[in-house]
Amino acid sequence: MPTLRPRTESSVLVVVDVQPTFLRPIWEAERVVQRAAFLLEIARLLDVPIIATEQVPAKMGGSDPQIAHLVGRAIAKSTFGCCEEPEFLHALHATHRREVVVVG
Repeated sequence: MPTLRPRTESSVLVVVDVQPTFLRPIWEAERVVQRAAFLLEIARLLDVPIIATEQVPAKMGGSDPQIAHLVGRAIAKSTFGCCEEPEFLHALHATHRREVVVVG
């Protein structure tokens, strides 16, 4: 089976709801956050666009503090799926990228 390798020129990194409220029940959540931070740092170094979402941040809290500074402004959403949020779809289409790397 061929290995799928995202290309920097056609990829976008999507960070989905990496919020403390959702991380609490996850086994080795700290490791998840560290991996997300690593991907964010690499994306920034390679000029890969980053789009982040937060599920109802006023109620659930914002992005984990360890990645918040790497994410920048996150798109607030109240739907389960990112694609149900018009602002997310607009941001995704605006990148003109066809490969999506998802973390979260």
